[in-house]
Amino acid sequence: MSNMSYINTFTYTQEQIIKAAKQGFKITEIPIITRKTRASRLFKNPWQYAMKAWINILRIYRDYEPLMFFGRVGAVFFSIGVLLGCWLVYRFFTLGYVGRTPSVILSLLLILMGIQVILFGFLADMIRK
Repeated sequence: MSNMSYINTFTYTQEQIIKAAKQGFKITEIPIITRKTRASRLFKNPWQYAMKAWINILRIYRDYEPLMFFGRVGAVFFSIGVLLGCWLVYRFFTLGYVGRTPSVILSLLLILMGIQVILFGFLADMIRK
């Protein structure tokens, strides 16, 4: 069994399950019956727990699979920029002019931002290894 150190201070549960799955461990659910206890002192409501849990899961993927995490985020920005750019090119060919300089700038910025975030993913992946 390999070392299972943890990167977060919130809860180790999600991180342990994700790491175990990545390392090929067999994971199963075992139903249990519990008794009612006191109210939680850590969370005011289920939404607060859910938000912290999702932030924790995103951090785990950011730290353990940076290329996939940053690649997906970068791909979203890049794709939106390309789609906006294609719409502007379509306007140019159908109308003869673009007429929307801020949209052109936004399209280019989104494309550049997407490329930059993907490159950050490659850099983070290099540093991680």
